[in-house]
Amino acid sequence: MKVKAIVVLFSVIFLYRCNNLGLLDKLENPGGISSGASGGEKFTANNYVFVSSWTTLGDMANNPYAADCNGNTGANRADCACSRAAAMRGLRKSSTHVFRAWLSVDATPGPSKDAQCRVQGIGNGCGINFPVTWYNTLGQAIVNDYNGFSSGALLAAIRHDEFGVDQGANLVWTGTLNTGLTATGNDCSDWTDATGGVPGSIGDRTLATTLWTQTSPTPTAHQLCNTAQRIYCVAAP
Repeated sequence: MKVKAIVVLFSVIFLYRCNNLGLLDKLENPGGISSGASGGEKFTANNYVFVSSWTTLGDMANNPYAADCNGNTGANRADCACSRAAAMRGLRKSSTHVFRAWLSVDATPGPSKDAQCRVQGIGNGCGINFPVTWYNTLGQAIVNDYNGFSSGALLAAIRHDEFGVDQGANLVWTGTLNTGLTATGNDCSDWTDATGGVPGSIGDRTLATTLWTQTSPTPTAHQLCNTAQRIYCVAAP
């Protein structure tokens, strides 16, 4: 009888520990973000948006993932860095889920040039809304649906990077008006130029008004492309 009792006791303890693994994960990751530090990359059910922990000149060349991403150019290089950063922090929804930089371009090397369409990976005039929430890396809501990025105001500023760190007051490359459309002529030559003779439009990551993507009501608000700024990384719907 003693042996049977011991077996039952250990079975109960085993089941209890297994059933509480999910609870432990939630307690350790209240924002819904799983670290990929052990057992490979982990995934989330949420959509996230963050400001990059790194800064880059207007050619998007400087990022922690240069070995993987510098085979790309322009906005595609920034997209690659965003996806790599998201994967390292368990911010993706699957192994094929991508993050894209909130950058507009004048030319159309891909399916679209406006940031609101680029992030979706579809053509200009996309006009498609996704009625789900995007969160920052602390688990706070930034927009309640995709149109929130171009509606004129966010629920909160995109202040935190992929690690959940507030990087302080600084600007962000966008090339994008408050409507989510391209700020024509202000995109560091399609994000390939890092010289002082070319401009790129910027946003203020500390603000939740239209200034988050466009620091002035006119598309002339810019920095020269030889200055180092951050980028916004947005989970594709």
